[in-house]
Amino acid sequence: MVTFCLSENATDPGPHRDPAMSIVPHHFSTLPATLAGALMCFASATADAAGPVAIVEDITADGVDLALLDFLEEGQTIDLAASGVLIVGYLTSCIRETIKGGRVTIGPEQSVITGGEVEREIVECDGGNIRLTREQAGKSGAQVFRKKTASENMPEAELRIFSLFPYFNLARLGTALSEGLVIERLDRPEDPINVAPSGNRADLAQRGVALERGGLYRASFGAQSIVFRIDRFAADGPAPLLSRLIQF
Repeated sequence: MVTFCLSENATDPGPHRDPAMSIVPHHFSTLPATLAGALMCFASATADAAGPVAIVEDITADGVDLALLDFLEEGQTIDLAASGVLIVGYLTSCIRETIKGGRVTIGPEQSVITGGEVEREIVECDGGNIRLTREQAGKSGAQVFRKKTASENMPEAELRIFSLFPYFNLARLGTALSEGLVIERLDRPEDPINVAPSGNRADLAQRGVALERGGLYRASFGAQSIVFRIDRFAADGPAPLLSRLIQF
């Protein structure tokens, strides 16, 4: 939610503000004080609500306090030793970076690397929907369903997965994770799949449990649920984390 801090005399800040801006630039000094203050407040609230833009897919680096599945926010900096390696996946742009050494500054869609090397590739992922489901499913006690189609009495998929082996990140639930993850097929009758999490995650590839191309599924953990579809061209072998990531 974006908060507009407008006084009764201020005008609408308009749709053309830069959401990444957190300070009032110099040229705003020519604006009336009330409007300049409103724009500053709008920019600050928008930036605070932006949330993470990327996720750590892998890291091998001494002295860096990051781990697999840690979220990264725009502007965050990471200093890697010459031998350090960091793999970052961007949740919206679907860019996957393998970074060796140097200073890493997290951007909105890709990183800025100083003094290191980076290899970039665009992988198959559902873009902003990875981030959307994370924000929705993080609401306590909320089950997440989109509107139903006119032709089928079932929910639409919130997320498309490009692998037969989804990877479920359960870290945000903050519970004992003792109930188990249940995966139900929605578009045809099948027995539910019960998966015991390993720590705060559940990787179907590690368990050798493959879902079917084109299948519509609901994954449930306690009161939280996410509906997803396996892409009809989904990979049946190794796939990048972004291609198979489902956030709870």
